[in-house]
Amino acid sequence: MGGFTDSRSPGNRAEVMANDDSYELSGETEPDSMDDEEDEIQFNNLFVAATCAIYMYHEKYIWKAPSMPSKETGEMWVLNVLNGDPSRCLEAFRMPKEIFIDLLGELGSKYGLRGSRSTSIKEVLAMTLSVLGCNESNRTVCKRFQHSGETVSRYFNEGLMALARMSLDIISPSDFEPNIARDTKYMPYFKDCIGIIDSTHVKARVTVNDQVAHTGKKEPPKQKVLAVCDFNMCFTFVVPGWEGSTEDGTILNQVISDPAHNFPAPLKGKYYLVNCRCPMRRGFLQPYRENDRLPDFWPFCEFSHDYQRVFNQRHSSLHSVIKRAFGIWKKKWIVLQDMPFFSFEKQRLIVAATMALHNYIRRHHSRSDPDFREYDENPEFVPSETQKYHVAEDPISQPGEYNGQDEYDYSDEDDLDFEGENDDTLSMAQLRDRIAHELATGAVSI
Repeated sequence: MGGFTDSRSPGNRAEVMANDDSYELSGETEPDSMDDEEDEIQFNNLFVAATCAIYMYHEKYIWKAPSMPSKETGEMWVLNVLNGDPSRCLEAFRMPKEIFIDLLGELGSKYGLRGSRSTSIKEVLAMTLSVLGCNESNRTVCKRFQHSGETVSRYFNEGLMALARMSLDIISPSDFEPNIARDTKYMPYFKDCIGIIDSTHVKARVTVNDQVAHTGKKEPPKQKVLAVCDFNMCFTFVVPGWEGSTEDGTILNQVISDPAHNFPAPLKGKYYLVNCRCPMRRGFLQPYRENDRLPDFWPFCEFSHDYQRVFNQRHSSLHSVIKRAFGIWKKKWIVLQDMPFFSFEKQRLIVAATMALHNYIRRHHSRSDPDFREYDENPEFVPSETQKYHVAEDPISQPGEYNGQDEYDYSDEDDLDFEGENDDTLSMAQLRDRIAHELATGAVSI
């Protein structure tokens, strides 16, 4: 028969078929083995990446290496300060030991201050006070307390928030009766005065776009703080965060008209002392200005040249209480003199927190703080708001203090016209004249 024929024997043909099957089988399995190798490589890569991620997380958040290895931990440093020379505690924490201990207990029991297994609550408060009172940098606090920068930042924020919560309670009127209540130089003439209103500036860190609005007269950016102070030098109301160029009268008008500020409006017959930059209205008593004319009922011609001066002297002397309060507040909490690069909201919280500390120290039963004791021993003492201090890092030249209008300066636009003002203004003007009349009779020595 013609055609193709296989000349191999049956045995040879079987061997060839077996070899062919083996070839076909190996051809089918080779791609599968390559896929397995690729899967294994991908798994190994993912495993290495996951291991690296876990290691980096552990390095950053779990294991905290001391920035400068030392045998003295942060807890040990705090205890050494508290148990050492009293001046060291005043320098580090800006308060005596007994006040620090009581403050620690109150913040922990009432305002949510907490520590952790590796960071005690004493360290949290100490780190917070180091920043507020000494303007220490994050790096300096890291070295002193043997914690990472993230830990220091986190616990400073927690300490700041605890103080801010305390400020809601402690920045309020109290029942304390200051010595002025028994001083015949002021009483009973100013017996219905419940406090003093004034403003001050605190250096601010703001964006370039906001610098113009926050800049005072030829000064770097600042925030304006409007406050009410009692005669015990305690702040009873505060609204921080205003643009540095905002006028006092504008701030006061907005604060009074906006219920959200919860301004403690004076009851009928009571009043605050204000300077000439604030409006004269019911409950707010200004001093005399140069062009305020004599009242029509004034019968004592021999006192006509002195009655305004006498009243203004008493008014100024009482008004200086809040200037002393501002001075001691800024002297003690140095962060206010050169605010770090925090968000503006945090800068506002720092104002409230340091005022809360100011009130707590002043109202403490020990009355042991040397800054306040200096005032108590010399009622005419007014501390300077500009203090020399050391900034550990990123030094910035310290600007001069705000040199705004004096409390008795005024503009022609603000002149008081009795005939054109409303009844509230007239009633306060009459009260001022009545007090001046009583002082001018000689009942009180100048």
